[in-house]
Amino acid sequence: MKCPFSEDSVIYLLSRLQRRIFKRLYSGLAKLYELHPGQLPMLFLVGKSPGLSQKDIAKRLGLEPGTVAVMMKRFEKKGLIYRKTDERDRRVQRVYISNEAEGLLEHSRKLVQDLEVEIKRILTQDEVEEFKRIVQKVLDGLDQEDEGVTEDE
Repeated sequence: MKCPFSEDSVIYLLSRLQRRIFKRLYSGLAKLYELHPGQLPMLFLVGKSPGLSQKDIAKRLGLEPGTVAVMMKRFEKKGLIYRKTDERDRRVQRVYISNEAEGLLEHSRKLVQDLEVEIKRILTQDEVEEFKRIVQKVLDGLDQEDEGVTEDE
């Protein structure tokens, strides 16, 4: 099957960059903690914003609530998160990371810092700022377009 885009397309280059970053940051962590690399962003979010509900987590990550529920059960079984019933609304479970997950997050911070240093050796400070500006512009534009799209489309 032929690739749907050329090797010099923006999508192809961004995809390669994302895979390279993903591999550097997550593959070691995922193996160490027996997690799928795709599960780590959820732990990072809960670590950054403790006390979110599963519904909040699903919305922020753009995932289905059922997907989040399955991941939460796995995290809880591994001792990476715990849930508390919301005092004001007993139907809502608030999610928090455990001490073990805090260790995972600290390890990941070091990996991120190391990769940032490596990227800043490749790019000048002006290039880093321009890259961030361009990526944010694309994200903002795509977010605006996504606001007009329903989930059924």
